[in-house]
Amino acid sequence: EVGDPSVCFEYTQGDLYAEMGINFNASCSQQTAQNYAWDFGDGDVATGIEVNHIYDAAGKYTVTLVISDGAASKTVSKTINVLASPFIKHCADISGSEVWEEGMHLVQCDLDVNGSLTIKPGATIYMASEKSMTINGKLLAQGTAAKTIKFIPANNSTTPGAWGHILFSSTASVESALDYCEIKYGGKGGTYWYPGFEYYTSYGTVHLKECQVSVTNTTITGGASYGIALTQAAKFKSFASNKFTGNTKNPLRIYATVLHTIGNTSTFTGEKDI
Repeated sequence: EVGDPSVCFEYTQGDLYAEMGINFNASCSQQTAQNYAWDFGDGDVATGIEVNHIYDAAGKYTVTLVISDGAASKTVSKTINVLASPFIKHCADISGSEVWEEGMHLVQCDLDVNGSLTIKPGATIYMASEKSMTINGKLLAQGTAAKTIKFIPANNSTTPGAWGHILFSSTASVESALDYCEIKYGGKGGTYWYPGFEYYTSYGTVHLKECQVSVTNTTITGGASYGIALTQAAKFKSFASNKFTGNTKNPLRIYATVLHTIGNTSTFTGEKDI
């Protein structure tokens, strides 16, 4: 680290990889500055006290932060080592049967599961910005207590709506199941502009449309809208021991006629009402 000792920044701990978001945070500087300017050493720049950046390739990069108040500026730099991308990448729709083994998976495109997708315990699914998975066939994402399956933002953001949603369509198999999954910071649906305001569709991070799905032992955190939303003809085949925290609207949007399908073993911590 070189530069003014009165300014500093921190970044994501652990190994840093290409194609995975790295969080940079300058709040440790405790400056009353008006501007935080970042140079990531790969030709990209950004502003803000906290930013995320994705490197395209492995290498050593010098990250420079300039803090200014309009009259004076202070600079600090750090060199970071970015390792080669570890991802198994997915973009093509799935028409047959596919298995995603334990490991690090990157969903780079909106992906339709028209056949069958099985995700094994311990797999982490990194979802690219605004990308979604639509299940027209069967999804079996069944982890274990020791090896959960994670769906998280590829940019490592903790901002609600950092990716899209998992949508079970009207043709989704009744055998589809989410079990021992952790689903975080998704839920960005379509956006529409009206005079004077922006409207977001009321999709859940998990969205059921005229189908039945099992959701058990699963945690849904930080959704941009609902944790789970169901259309009028949708219901749960099984729903037990789930946890909802910090979803922007409500943890669950469900019609009263199928409310009984949620049972009483799930928790809704610090949430608005169902």
